[in-house]
Amino acid sequence: PTATPYVPLTTVKIQNVVGRKLEDAKKVLYKQSELFTILDGDMDYSDEYEAGMVISQYPLGGAGVALDEEIRLVISAGPEMLPVPNYFLWNYVDAKVEAENDFKVRIEFENSTTIENNMVIRTVPASTEFLAKGSELVLVVSRGQKMLSMPNLLGMTLEGAKTTITENELVVGEVSYAGSPTYTSGLVCEQRTVGETMVAAGTVINLTVSNGIVEATPTPEPTPEPTPEPTEAPENPDVPTVPPTPTPEPETVWEVTIDVPYNPLNYG
Repeated sequence: PTATPYVPLTTVKIQNVVGRKLEDAKKVLYKQSELFTILDGDMDYSDEYEAGMVISQYPLGGAGVALDEEIRLVISAGPEMLPVPNYFLWNYVDAKVEAENDFKVRIEFENSTTIENNMVIRTVPASTEFLAKGSELVLVVSRGQKMLSMPNLLGMTLEGAKTTITENELVVGEVSYAGSPTYTSGLVCEQRTVGETMVAAGTVINLTVSNGIVEATPTPEPTPEPTPEPTEAPENPDVPTVPPTPTPEPETVWEVTIDVPYNPLNYG
């Protein structure tokens, strides 16, 4: 038989097109050989490459391939988008542990008058939205009520007292007028919340303003108790003497009103 002459197979080193846009990658490959068959139907999530970019190829870049080689490209679908879980009223430590399975978690604290200390108030993005896997999720956590030192307003003008209340994140409440034995007309003579006590931010402060000096009401002197009269000795010594029934002292009743400016269980 006549021997078939040996014809060497023509090959080319395939270009590495990972990280290129699909259309750009095809142009590069077809420049090497118009006979390549390029398969680009496979897609996968990628945190590294944007959607539409080549994330892997087979054969690998630098390999020698025939001019009519079949080349498979895997295209990025972008990062995997996940629904943000609803962590409302979770303890933030538990929420952080679970969320870190899919996201990078950052904690922000915020005062709250309604949400208990250390509980999650909301997430950013909100639980109704989607977030790329591996992206940052913010947990906004309650620090409880913000507590402030109540300023002493006695002796201030009404306008000065209102300004001080507002600057200290408090709310001006009702303003009443009454005579005062100490403060002249126009000055604050009574504040329902005592100065230098701790109050929650947003507390309503009621004031009483003097409408003139009045004499202080004198304190009544206590009525002396009557001295019991001596009992005469009985005529019959065998009959025991019955002591007189003591007159009961009048009972004094005080009516006291106090303000509880915050929930003691949340304070601190």
